[in-house]
Amino acid sequence: MIKANRFCGILLLLLLAFSGCSGSGGKFVTQEEIAQQQSDDIMAAFMNHDKETFKEFLCPGLKEEHPDLDREMEELFDFVEGDIISYDESYIVSSGGTMEEMLGWVEKFISSRITNIQTSSGKSYGIYYMFHTIYNEHPEQLGITYICIYKSDAPHDPVTGFPPGESYLIEFKGRL
Repeated sequence: MIKANRFCGILLLLLLAFSGCSGSGGKFVTQEEIAQQQSDDIMAAFMNHDKETFKEFLCPGLKEEHPDLDREMEELFDFVEGDIISYDESYIVSSGGTMEEMLGWVEKFISSRITNIQTSSGKSYGIYYMFHTIYNEHPEQLGITYICIYKSDAPHDPVTGFPPGESYLIEFKGRL
């Protein structure tokens, strides 16, 4: 029940942020604050190997496309050697969307990167992910559509930006 309330709270935060208010006289929530909260929640689930909470962040389309998601989540968690002891705040890599005059935002997405994830094994990792906060025409894409964890100290491919063979990716291939 706590997990469901936490997820509903995050969704409410996202909806309020993109509607431009958070109640009467409330504080506007920036995209950076949304990304930071999402990253902190992802890292908490990741550090606790909490598959169920982590899966709550994934878009319905990704969950549907990956029938063996529990195994993939275990592989994602196992990719990191040792326990996570620290990480840097996330930062937005890109954001965007589509607005219509009468409807306001009809699509809104944020891609974010969590860097300098340090582990007890002495290895360093990063996480890159993209999530939709609004997507009226494709609700199956609300949530994380793409997440990749990679070894920070490995040479990165200039095309993908991730180290070949030194990263683990889960994505929704049906994204537009």
